[in-house]
Amino acid sequence: MPTPVMQQVEACALARFPDEACGLLVGRRANDSVTVSRAHESRNIAAEPRTAFEVDPGLRLRLQREVTGGGCGDRRDLSFPSFR
Repeated sequence: MPTPVMQQVEACALARFPDEACGLLVGRRANDSVTVSRAHESRNIAAEPRTAFEVDPGLRLRLQREVTGGGCGDRRDLSFPSFR
């Protein structure tokens, strides 16, 4: 992951603490690796944001349309890692 993207993710996590931060990473998959190019912060819509996270589905749909050019899209173009 490029340093500026990692710094953005870290800043988001620090700003949201003690709540769980959440967002989506956008990148490209090639064989068994993914190259991340962007991070997008999401509202945490979980009922208990201190102990859980749930990405805003509207953000996910907007990014899928942007990356794939519309429709349902191909998840191979998006990366949704979770460290849980």
